[in-house]
Amino acid sequence: MADKRDGTGHYEARDELGHIFISERALQMIVYGALLEVDGLYALNRVKGGNLLKTISKNYQGTGIQILKVAAQAESRKGMPKDQQRDQAKIMKVKLSLAARFGANIHDVSEMAVQKVRTKVKELAGLDIDDVEIEITGIATV
Repeated sequence: MADKRDGTGHYEARDELGHIFISERALQMIVYGALLEVDGLYALNRVKGGNLLKTISKNYQGTGIQILKVAAQAESRKGMPKDQQRDQAKIMKVKLSLAARFGANIHDVSEMAVQKVRTKVKELAGLDIDDVEIEITGIATV
């Protein structure tokens, strides 16, 4: 399944059945849901009671989840056929700013977050993520 971002800010998943357009907000929610499954992250697990969707919507916006399409470096595409160069010209990148819980192994938590994000986005949206960048911005003691 190929994917690309169109001019409207949506991502397109194509297969033999047709085209599916997925908004950036939907992808952010998928990423947020994946991060909720990672033990050792702090701010993400404070969703309690009330309107769950509203709470998640508010919280994920403050967690530093960014879905980006960035141009791949020209050197990485040298020697490829023209059609592959075009497909490789843009890659999907997810940037995350997260807080870890005190006592959690930051490397293990980050590795699990990358794995969960890649798996959930592929499973639920049919899109491949080329790069996941995680910045641990703090350690929470609570």
